[in-house]
Amino acid sequence: MARSRLFLVLAVGLALAAALLAAPTAFAARPLASGPPDGMAADAPYFFNCTACHDQYALNSGDGSLQIEGVPLRYTPGAAYSLTVRLQDAGQQRWGFELAAVADKSHNPGTFTITDPLHTQLSNSGFGDYVKHTEAGTYAGTAGGPVSWSFEWTAPPAGAGTVRFYAAGNAADGNTSFFGDYVYSAAVAAQEDTVAAPDLSLTLQPESTSVQRATSWRVAARARNHGASPQPAYLVSRVRLSGGGYYPSSGSLLPPVPMDTTPGDQVDRSLPHAIPSGAPLLDATYEAYLVTLSPLTILASDDFRFSIVP
Repeated sequence: MARSRLFLVLAVGLALAAALLAAPTAFAARPLASGPPDGMAADAPYFFNCTACHDQYALNSGDGSLQIEGVPLRYTPGAAYSLTVRLQDAGQQRWGFELAAVADKSHNPGTFTITDPLHTQLSNSGFGDYVKHTEAGTYAGTAGGPVSWSFEWTAPPAGAGTVRFYAAGNAADGNTSFFGDYVYSAAVAAQEDTVAAPDLSLTLQPESTSVQRATSWRVAARARNHGASPQPAYLVSRVRLSGGGYYPSSGSLLPPVPMDTTPGDQVDRSLPHAIPSGAPLLDATYEAYLVTLSPLTILASDDFRFSIVP
């Protein structure tokens, strides 16, 4: 399933790249105003996003913000929830987004319903449902924002567990090209409303899963408190090597990062990693945990696959 989904996403990307090379003028005139291709919501497991085309600036490098609102702390199976994606960036004046839901690394937990077909649409190219803007939903000429898109999500049947919502938003300058645009990512988790559901969730969202040597690489870590009490915690991370073992062999990639949360709160951290020029080429798993240090107790975790390339 995961392999076939990767092939489909790559096929879409290759087709888009071929079209850009064949007809750059046509694409410059209308840069995906009718909606991005599926698989660009900065969603697990591949985390592709709008910088695949709008690549002048690094992900999350602008002064704007992207939020996913209305996601319940704990969802009731079968219940319907109104969700909103909100995007703003001073100086920008055309807007777009894509959102997906993932549970246990599989897409389509629950059902999306479009409640504003003028500004939002639902698509599925074979690897999951994606909610995204329409051409009218780019709100062309709306300076600075915020702009928003709303839709409905019906929770899956019992047993789906934690559902993570991922989104990418494009704050464009309206110059009808791929340049001058800032792209943002966001993610938020909902726990199934069961007695056994943990009070904390951790969601990782790397800027890319293909990392070049001699570059700086960032991973967003998002901790959400689903309980009724404050949750003191630290984030630690490591790399699980494909041949067995871990890097580092003991300790964490970074010093423990404070991630204390209050009830209903979410804390986001951007974790910087410097990839040495001599780093080995590898495929591995990035693992992160929310823990208490004394005694050492794991409260929540998340992981993703990545590669280091030349």
